Amino acid sequence: MSKLKGKFKACILLLLLTLTIATLLVGVSVANAQETPWKQTYAFIGAIPNPVGVGQEVLIHFGISDALARVDLGWQGLTITVERRLTAKPRH
Repeated sequence: MSKLKGKFKACILLLLLTLTIATLLVGVSVANAQETPWKQTYAFIGAIPNPVGVGQEVLIHFGISDALARVDLGWQGLTITVERRLTAKPRH
């Protein structure tokens, strides 16, 4: 019987210690070390070669100027439309 009382007291002590540690951890604030200051970014587009000849392949490069730490700071809805001009306009 005394062994059972000793185990019961040890379990109660362990439970109190666990609750005490849990209560102390609730007060600890969480830090986010990955936050960086917001910086301005710009969309860009480029074509190589420029100007393009008839029937010539073109490399189109587009994106934003700087990578950002968070997705919600980036650009959304960027669209690129490539159109074929049927006739060349004469240059004067």
